[in-house]
Amino acid sequence: MRHLIYTLLLLASLAACRNGTDDAPAGPGGWLKGEAQQKFDTLATHLRGFDVVMLEVGHRHRELYHAGAEGNWPLADYHVQKIRTTMELGLVRRPKRGASAQHFLDEDLPAMKAAIAREDSATFVQAYSTFTASCNACHAKEQVPHFRAKVPGEALIPNPTSN
Repeated sequence: MRHLIYTLLLLASLAACRNGTDDAPAGPGGWLKGEAQQKFDTLATHLRGFDVVMLEVGHRHRELYHAGAEGNWPLADYHVQKIRTTMELGLVRRPKRGASAQHFLDEDLPAMKAAIAREDSATFVQAYSTFTASCNACHAKEQVPHFRAKVPGEALIPNPTSN
């Protein structure tokens, strides 16, 4: 939703530029100000880095689990597609993350998609566990291992006495 709003603001700004009013404020209440380049810079700042991408991926990761657990295979497949799209668009803005994400895009997402296509709960649960471990491996590569993807239902903070 947030990306849609920013896209609409960008389009409004572009339309203003075409009409020769590129310095006219845009957005609700006119918060987007300045010349066209300033507006683009402001929008880029608001889109931020890969953290926003990961918020959406994290949300879809959880929703993917619930869709698979309910046997809603079309919805599970939808979330895998949206995870791919979100990651690919994020990598356009942050290409330095590409090396870490490549295995995820080339191997892990297709494997998850194949598991969903089988429409088998046991296969899905195993694939989801592997998928989640891959997320955490990528976080470790990017030196943010404290961002821990988990299978819904796992404790967020592991119990230190359970080891």
